Amino acid sequence: MTDSSLPAASHDRLCGIELLLLWEGRLTSARYREMFPVHITQASRDFRAYREMAPDNIQRAWGTKAYTPGPFAKPLLTRGLFAEYAHLVGLANPDRRLTSIAVEDIAPAHTQIKPEHFRLLHQAMAQSTGVQLAYVSLSNPQQHARVIFPHALIHAGTRWHVRAWCTLRQGYRDFNLSRIRGVEEADQAVPPQGRDEAWELIVPLRLIAHTSLSAAQQRIVKEEFFQGTSALVLQCRAVLVPYMIQAYRAAVDPALQLPPQYLLQVDQPARLPPSALEMR
Repeated sequence: MTDSSLPAASHDRLCGIELLLLWEGRLTSARYREMFPVHITQASRDFRAYREMAPDNIQRAWGTKAYTPGPFAKPLLTRGLFAEYAHLVGLANPDRRLTSIAVEDIAPAHTQIKPEHFRLLHQAMAQSTGVQLAYVSLSNPQQHARVIFPHALIHAGTRWHVRAWCTLRQGYRDFNLSRIRGVEEADQAVPPQGRDEAWELIVPLRLIAHTSLSAAQQRIVKEEFFQGTSALVLQCRAVLVPYMIQAYRAAVDPALQLPPQYLLQVDQPARLPPSALEMR
């Protein structure tokens, strides 16, 4: 739920009040201003505005200047998702994490690329021009030249890729940023031929609980991943389906990919376009 009458910045701050109240259970002006760099006077105005908007959601903690959620508090401006709170306090980003509780990361980002290289890639994407890469890959580990026309970045778990037209392969490909050894402006190049159909095609990826699990185990998995529904349906670019399958660790061949390593499986993978199942 949103209030379209509020300026965007004000709405974001009021959403922050709601998230901190609902998920942390206690909110002070100092904590609020740690998240949003506003003057204490503005903080007081924001608290007052939220109290007027959602009186059941906020109350004074007895004997303190802190606020706590009311006994009937519920999401009003937000959706009640943990992901919203995690994003607000930066749980997934150690460099901007704003929480006093201990958080450990097991999937750090591994992408390494020099700023001077990425600048040229960024410029090429912004201006729809080409660049020449010095590139290495598992299929060709020797450094070699590739002229590409990049058009988008892909964040795939711990890695970043660039989606681009490759003049060598005469098709659209993904290039791992960590495997780029050099970038130069392309002097002469053949521009992209045709649309990136696998990028533009949106397909439904339906994930279900692994059928090898017992009924009781499947109920647990459904509560964990699907909020109790029978499946999770993700609308995904066809070219990104393999990354999504990897991210959810979903079995494509449930007869071979078994629990407990695989708790989910792709429902009817044969219905997906062949390009969507090409692992990268």
